[in-house]
Amino acid sequence: MAAEEAATVAATEEERQVYRDLAARLAALSPDHLQLIVPDGEQVALPPALTGLLREAAALLAAHLLGVSRQDLARLLDRGALPAHRVGTHRRIAYADLLAYRRDRRACAGGPG
Repeated sequence: MAAEEAATVAATEEERQVYRDLAARLAALSPDHLQLIVPDGEQVALPPALTGLLREAAALLAAHLLGVSRQDLARLLDRGALPAHRVGTHRRIAYADLLAYRRDRRACAGGPG
């Protein structure tokens, strides 16, 4: 069996905006308010392990949300400009911190919030 090649697919601007909006909404909620509503209307509470994943971003996604390279994000994390914690060898950044950093950066640059 031939090994499958990994493909990188760039998100459209519309998809990036959906991710940003979702991240903002998740960051504003307390973990006990996150529920999945299935098509028949049943509400299912999400387990704490899953809500934790939804409230934090891995480095690659964080870099994407900020519009910087992974290496630039690593520099920001190394100098403490953005808080993060480690899960094994990987760093996780809270969506709330990402959004606050992005908002502050845009405010300094005079760009749209």
